Amino acid sequence: EVSADIREYMGMSVTSGTSTKAKVQGYSMGGKTGTAEKLTEKEKGNYLVSFIGFAPLDKPEMLVYVVVDTPNVESQASSSYAQYLAQAIMSEVLPYMNVYQDEKAEGATVLWEGFYGVPKFTDIVEDGVSNPYGTVLDQGYGDGDPLESEEDLNDEYSDGITNEQAGIDEDDDSYEDAYDTEELDQDEEE
Repeated sequence: EVSADIREYMGMSVTSGTSTKAKVQGYSMGGKTGTAEKLTEKEKGNYLVSFIGFAPLDKPEMLVYVVVDTPNVESQASSSYAQYLAQAIMSEVLPYMNVYQDEKAEGATVLWEGFYGVPKFTDIVEDGVSNPYGTVLDQGYGDGDPLESEEDLNDEYSDGITNEQAGIDEDDDSYEDAYDTEELDQDEEE
């Protein structure tokens, strides 16, 4: 009974309260925002914002907890950013998990316009500009190209820093162990 009451209150937070930006159309859901100011002697005004949400409301099958530490925006105390991220995650994952819509959708789920600020590389290429690592000819989802070697597993530019900057010694045996695929191949054969 207590659980049902709390789910109801958290549902109201998503439909008409402080969590409306997390709503995924077609799903009953509940959620709660959180905001905490990080107090230090040196500076004030830095926040940690969060959102926890679940769906469907009556029999939850998915729970997501998003925390944004010191958002790089003017209004840090707003939990909107955590809600937008949770909405994007849930709108993708719920159908993938075969969680079916349980209420009538009132329009489409519109993701936060900030998500559209990242340019597609194909658009850039069409404008005659290429990135510093080569020209992107196509972009999309799929299986991708097979790896040519184990070295491809650690593209030093994928995270923006080199192995040396990250303190990784490629000559160290532990580095080799981390990329030892022979064990994985043996497990698959058994």
